[in-house]
Amino acid sequence: MSPSDLLGLRAAMGRRVVSAGSAEEGGQLVAIVVDQPPRHILSLQVAGSRRKPTLIEWAGLSGFGPDAIMVRSEDDLRPAADETELDVSRGHVSLLGCRVLDDAGAEHGTVDDVVFDPETGSLISVTTTGPQPEPTAFAPDDLLALGSYALMVRAPSA
Repeated sequence: MSPSDLLGLRAAMGRRVVSAGSAEEGGQLVAIVVDQPPRHILSLQVAGSRRKPTLIEWAGLSGFGPDAIMVRSEDDLRPAADETELDVSRGHVSLLGCRVLDDAGAEHGTVDDVVFDPETGSLISVTTTGPQPEPTAFAPDDLLALGSYALMVRAPSA
């Protein structure tokens, strides 16, 4: 996979979610649910005409294009199934804008963007802003845990 094939989450937010089966629009991407430690996207939260939070498993996607995210069927859209998905859908856990702390107690600002592979949902890097003058990028192996308070990362080697 070349770097030009990778996608930033910030650019993907708001992208339309469309059923490949019916061509019906189900809403827009508003959040992602990641595994723990966060290394893969498990599901996407879709906001649209439905009142309750709606999610789609990564496996239910048929394509992640520049204009739309295609799902196999609108039947694959479902409500939150566990506490992690409920926390994401309620806005209690969000990767973008999340505070970043390392396991040595140092502050690394907030998450500015998350680069991922749109074919597999694998996280490639997490970029932070502030308090350092230059953005810091963390590889997936450096991501330790994501919670409502912060993204915990492995302290950079000196």
